[in-house]
Amino acid sequence: MLFLDKQPKEVVKQIVATHTCNVCGERVSRFIDFNTGTEFIACKDYTRTHHEGIGRQITKGQAEEENYQGGIRRMTQLEQAHGLDKTKALAKYQASVTLTEKGAMEILDTIWPEAPATEKKAAALLCTGYKLNPLMGHVFLIKFNKKRNGQIVGETWARVLGIKAKRLISSRGGAIKYLDMSPRIMTDDEQITVWGKVDQANICFLTRLQDASTEAEAYGYGKWPNTADPYGTDKGNTKENMAGIRSESQALDRLRPGEMPSGVEVMDAQYMGVDDPTQTDVISPVEIEPALDVPTTDELRELFKVAEENGWEPIQVSSMMIALFDKEKSQDLTRKEAAELLTRLEAGPKEETAPF
Repeated sequence: MLFLDKQPKEVVKQIVATHTCNVCGERVSRFIDFNTGTEFIACKDYTRTHHEGIGRQITKGQAEEENYQGGIRRMTQLEQAHGLDKTKALAKYQASVTLTEKGAMEILDTIWPEAPATEKKAAALLCTGYKLNPLMGHVFLIKFNKKRNGQIVGETWARVLGIKAKRLISSRGGAIKYLDMSPRIMTDDEQITVWGKVDQANICFLTRLQDASTEAEAYGYGKWPNTADPYGTDKGNTKENMAGIRSESQALDRLRPGEMPSGVEVMDAQYMGVDDPTQTDVISPVEIEPALDVPTTDELRELFKVAEENGWEPIQVSSMMIALFDKEKSQDLTRKEAAELLTRLEAGPKEETAPF
């Protein structure tokens, strides 16, 4: 059950409309304990079953529907930003999650023409490897100003996943329940339990998930600095939203280990417009919390496939990696390095003595 402590009526109605009993899956209702006057939400059959716990469930169908509807909105935005002709050219990709690399690159080149080729290549591999589509709010390229001591010293581009992309990937493995009204702000006691102290410098969120079929559970924790404005603040994004998304992202990673992209920041698609890839006075999430940026197994397979198709010998590929990145194994490459290597491999071997 969930006890209500002066919760707004709108919040209570939303909980009742979107949550189910964590035991039997039935809808939930609002109750009152007449002995104490305490209000709570529980299984609609609580007086008979006394079932404890409520949860919010997301299924594969719901995740795909969310992304489809969001895709329609983004096509409207795309038309406003880039014109009808380009929008018509990309319409064939609108609802597809089986993009080829060529198709993904066409989308990325249209929406983010100024982004570095290596970042677009890496984003295209992300799309093909995980069945994602930029037109459905799954993948974004964002330009950030790099700052040092408050001064802008350059710019950098980053690949970003929409949180709905991670929900979609995770839902392919079965329905998921969101428990304990999460994502939500952590209590001081929860922070002490997890980290041994209360973090005063960051907004801290918790997400608790459960696999609907196996009942396996996973917790995720997310932080965002109190002093750093996130990307999309002008569109309504907040520090709390970013902390919540980070906690949900970590929980999804833990519930579906090995199935999620690694080393890519996650944000909410509704705060990222196709016509405004640059936000000047924000800190890159990558600068706030550097992530391990390694290519996936599918991305490495693509490297080897392209090398073979273009006539590269294994020793040549190995020599190129050493010359370019001082690395002998493809598993040690970063995603950016893998994307650069892929570009060179597609050009085919050259005749020069020192082709690198």
